[in-house]
Amino acid sequence: TVFDPKEPSGSGEERMVNLVAGLLSDSAFKPEARYLKDPDDFVWFGYPETYEIRVYAPDGRLDRIIRRDYDPRPITGKDKERFLKEDAELLLNRPRLRALKNKIYDRVQFPKSKSAYSSFVLMENGGLAVIIEKADNGDTVFDLFDKDGQYISHFQAPVPSEGLFFNNDKAYAIKTEDGYKFVKRYRFEIK
Repeated sequence: TVFDPKEPSGSGEERMVNLVAGLLSDSAFKPEARYLKDPDDFVWFGYPETYEIRVYAPDGRLDRIIRRDYDPRPITGKDKERFLKEDAELLLNRPRLRALKNKIYDRVQFPKSKSAYSSFVLMENGGLAVIIEKADNGDTVFDLFDKDGQYISHFQAPVPSEGLFFNNDKAYAIKTEDGYKFVKRYRFEIK
């Protein structure tokens, strides 16, 4: 989809508030296409408007579809606060915009529900870890599928989703503490 911003109404400061609030509204909790290529050159593609991940063979034919029924998760007040703190703050780092922050935040419009999932990552055993969302306590909520695309489980773990990958029966992810980022290794066991 090509971004086509609406012409903001008002003039001067009012126009700036409407423009930035519109940009934030257009990006809040919107699904983003996700894809990756596995070691056998299969492409895994998903657009989390629905819970579906398509797997394409190297020759381009559809190999399989991984689906799961889900109930749309409503966007809560905490979700909105987290979006404004973590995502909107990046846009408002200029002094002129920072002064308008409260007016901008009051005009941001949010959709009713979240994407079906956030992203996904392949495990070295051929399984698929689908990252659903970040929980209120900072944990990551996952769905796990086996190498054949069969659903195994839904769980929450204190593993960050940023930069997540699996190698030698361990999970690695980028963890942020006190403003510093580092790679942390996690042991896991699938029972």
